[in-house]
Amino acid sequence: MLSIALQPYLRATDAINCNHPSLWLRAARLTANCSGSEEKTHALFDFVRDEIRFSPVIAYPASSVLDRREGICAAKALLFAALCRALGVPAGFAFQGIRGARTAGKLTLHCLCAVFLNDQWVRLDPRGGTHDVVPFNSVRGTLLPQQDFFMAHYPGIYDDLPEEFIHALKQENWQDAWPESVLRPPSEYIAWQESQ
Repeated sequence: MLSIALQPYLRATDAINCNHPSLWLRAARLTANCSGSEEKTHALFDFVRDEIRFSPVIAYPASSVLDRREGICAAKALLFAALCRALGVPAGFAFQGIRGARTAGKLTLHCLCAVFLNDQWVRLDPRGGTHDVVPFNSVRGTLLPQQDFFMAHYPGIYDDLPEEFIHALKQENWQDAWPESVLRPPSEYIAWQESQ
């Protein structure tokens, strides 16, 4: 039985509408031949990473991402978290700060998932859309290969997308709408590091 501390990572929210029929039906179909939480999570991860196109589209909530079959990193993370929760696997969100040539030197956020498997949180990035696809076996090191950028892992695992993050995503020029409170690097946690 899961601890009470994990219950927020299983609930449905406005963004993570894991109780939507299309989401739990898709999750059930994708995992029909799987056994155990890790195998089921892997099947969901592969679907979101490989079948939902990475694009600059803002899709919200999770059921809309499934309908559109495309979206930015946050949209793909949203769908992956909702599919996991639909099957009773605790899932939340983690963030990285990225700055470099790809972002015109501006600091921006990369959203990924954290899933509670085998009694620990594992960060998983279902973004896809790169030549070097991030594997299922947790996030280690660079997420966006062959790029000139600096990266910081932000501490914590969120049970829902922060309101400031959702507000920024809903803006017409969402790439420029990140508030300083969201973007501030976590200097007390991990310093900026150059990608390999």
